[in-house]
Amino acid sequence: MKYSLAVALLVILPGARCLAQADNGWITVTSSQGSCPTCQGQFGNIVINGAPGLWTVSIPATVHNLNSSIPEAYFVTVKAILPGQSIEWVRVDANRGTDTKDYVVVTVTPDDQNDTIPTLWEISKSSGNADLSISAIRVGQLGTSSIPGFFRAQRIANMQIPKDTGVSGYTGDIFASFEAISGGSILQPEVLEINCGNNFLGNIATSTLGPGASLIGKIIAGGDIGSSSNPATLKAINEIQSVTAKSIWANLETTAASLGAIRRVETTGAAAGAGSFTGSITTGIMDSVTGTTAGLLVKGALNADAVFKNYLAATNVTIGSLPAGRRIKIGQGWGAGRTMTFGSLAGQVDLNSLNGSAPWSGTIKVGPPGSQVTLSPAPHYDNLSGTLGGGAVGLVPYSLHDLESFPENGESLAVLNSTTTVLFSHYGPVFWATGSAPFVIDWAEAGTGNWETLRLAISRTPVTRTITATSTSRPRRSSTSRSAGTTAYAPPSR
Repeated sequence: MKYSLAVALLVILPGARCLAQADNGWITVTSSQGSCPTCQGQFGNIVINGAPGLWTVSIPATVHNLNSSIPEAYFVTVKAILPGQSIEWVRVDANRGTDTKDYVVVTVTPDDQNDTIPTLWEISKSSGNADLSISAIRVGQLGTSSIPGFFRAQRIANMQIPKDTGVSGYTGDIFASFEAISGGSILQPEVLEINCGNNFLGNIATSTLGPGASLIGKIIAGGDIGSSSNPATLKAINEIQSVTAKSIWANLETTAASLGAIRRVETTGAAAGAGSFTGSITTGIMDSVTGTTAGLLVKGALNADAVFKNYLAATNVTIGSLPAGRRIKIGQGWGAGRTMTFGSLAGQVDLNSLNGSAPWSGTIKVGPPGSQVTLSPAPHYDNLSGTLGGGAVGLVPYSLHDLESFPENGESLAVLNSTTTVLFSHYGPVFWATGSAPFVIDWAEAGTGNWETLRLAISRTPVTRTITATSTSRPRRSSTSRSAGTTAYAPPSR
């Protein structure tokens, strides 16, 4: 059986705010009026459809501004007043009066601890010329794995989805997408906070349009964000404040060129194999602001390319491991007072990738707790890549790694057989334009001192730190030189 109710009550009491209400015995819609004493709002024809356990709610809401000098918000609350009342959707026709700054706020929540909303699939703006801000408080789950949810408004203010094993349906999971859209009124496109007790399986995006910054605030999951088969996408124009979960499968991006910021990314999983970040991080900067301490803190493997187009100013970057083929790229250098630590380093870290004059004056350590080694002296450290895990940290333009080249930089090599390979090892991947190689290898017969340039078979790829040169001529000596590490043959890209 379907239940349908369309009720609009408006009671005006002297010196009191207005109260409007629709109530069918399972779901109630109320308003405590606006954000200022003179603000008033009005419901139109509220429609609650469905049956006990699953409902849809249509809300026409209009702000009647009595004070046009300040923005006025009209607050509407949709409550479950009995246990087990899931809501398929809440759709809002949000309208303003004569003031373009007016907006509507809608919150979905149980009435008290004894009442529950196991699942909510949608809150969205269906029509109207006012901005809409939405929240869901103490809802057991958003969407389902088979029918994902959808939340769309100018501001997605607060999504609190707790996990409670003692309450039926309160899994704490989110299977939903969130979109903060442009409005052209007072609210900027933003997602302020999403906090779920278990897993977040969805996407978050903020509009490219709007009167102010486009941002994603705090995203917190008691379980994982994304999965290996369904990675999440979090994309904002200006800022992503923080992303925290046990393990993360996600692509994080700010699109505001070098000025976009991702403040903090943290994995908390402590079990074996947990605590990894898989996907990508692309932003301009990572630094602290009031309320958010910057940090890239990954307990497990960083299975991602992390690109900071401008700078990474977090004082603490701690990563369990950077696997081979993965890269951290920082446009500027690594400043004094900052520490970057890896349990193992098989991938590549690029500093000063903008090829400016930024220094490497901070600390970088590699190794398990209790046996870490500091890369020293920076930037031409002596540590061999094999002791780090096979990777390297390089300050652009990359220089030769003196001790890892063969023969060592500045040394000669006595050769008795007819074939010898010379190895040039660098602190980062190198390449050169078509044409002559940017180095020479000379040979001389022992005791003569008559050095001549060898003809070589040269092997290199754009993504390797090493170059090999092989000759099959008579016995000879060969030498390398630090001059090979010049900008002309070690540019910051690739």
